[in-house]
Amino acid sequence: MELKYEQEVDHCNLDDYSPKDREAFRWVFDDINHPNNFLPPIKITPERDKRDCGLWAVSFFDTIEQAKSRFKEITKDKTYLYKKLGQNVANGNLSVDDGISCDSNEQGHFDLHEYVGVDLSSKFAIVDSLI
Repeated sequence: MELKYEQEVDHCNLDDYSPKDREAFRWVFDDINHPNNFLPPIKITPERDKRDCGLWAVSFFDTIEQAKSRFKEITKDKTYLYKKLGQNVANGNLSVDDGISCDSNEQGHFDLHEYVGVDLSSKFAIVDSLI
């Protein structure tokens, strides 16, 4: 299957990525259909380095606790950062048909490079508030 941003990541080494069925948590805005909820960072802030492969992926966490912990960590000195990141945690199940993802890091974070035609907003529901 073709990746949503295939041309943009054609220089990237994605050998450690593979299709996986997995539960996932993500920071989102109050409206689950908010246009930025499931966009990769480069699409939200296009002035960033387009060669950074991770910026073309959508970020997730393995558990709600990990999502909350990381959110608290990066927003502790930035009172209004939630306005860019979202103020809720959404939960959903990713399938092998959604894209390819890497293994989680020590913070439970992982990236997903979506396939063309995938709509992640229909697979997720808000489960808790972050603020």
